[in-house]
Amino acid sequence: MPASIYLEGTRSLNKLYSPHPQSDRPTVRCVQSRGGQVALYVEAAEETSVQKQIAEFAYDLQSLPKDASYDPYEECRPCTKEEMTHAYCTSELVTRGIIQRVEQIEDTDVSDIYISVTKILRRWNPPSEENEILTDLEDYKTGQTEVVQVGRHCGAQHGDGELVIMARRKLGQLVLRCAPRLSEWRDVIKEAAIKDSAHCLLNS
Repeated sequence: MPASIYLEGTRSLNKLYSPHPQSDRPTVRCVQSRGGQVALYVEAAEETSVQKQIAEFAYDLQSLPKDASYDPYEECRPCTKEEMTHAYCTSELVTRGIIQRVEQIEDTDVSDIYISVTKILRRWNPPSEENEILTDLEDYKTGQTEVVQVGRHCGAQHGDGELVIMARRKLGQLVLRCAPRLSEWRDVIKEAAIKDSAHCLLNS
């Protein structure tokens, strides 16, 4: 039976999922827990079809500093040099590329960024493939397209110039972590080499 999913608010319930979304893509919502807990309510919708329908949801937890509140714009700011090197070493995809276009996804809080790949720098296999780093990147041809997501509120836009895209997998989708310009990233590599501060081999 189709169902709606609601989040408990301070004075009312906020709908997170509708049984008849405008898009067939997964609905993504970001919420903050209260006292470390989140209360969800599921309401069955009126059955209008004999066809079986199932409502599924998954979640991704992100810890916040003590007494800090969730700031959706925190993910929109440029990464610091330390954050870039950490993201490079821990991301599931690091690629050089040029933004082809940005699409606002209906009925979600995210945008898709389409990246024209110029060079894959680092990539992890999916967990089903033992989660090992790919050492042979020849299968990933220049010009292929990778899609990463970013919060819609960040207002990502198409632009010129080559970027270094660092993304992690979240709820089955690649989510942007850092995206410095290639020239900026090369300066970060030089500085990290001088300080010997990187936790993995940095490339450009």
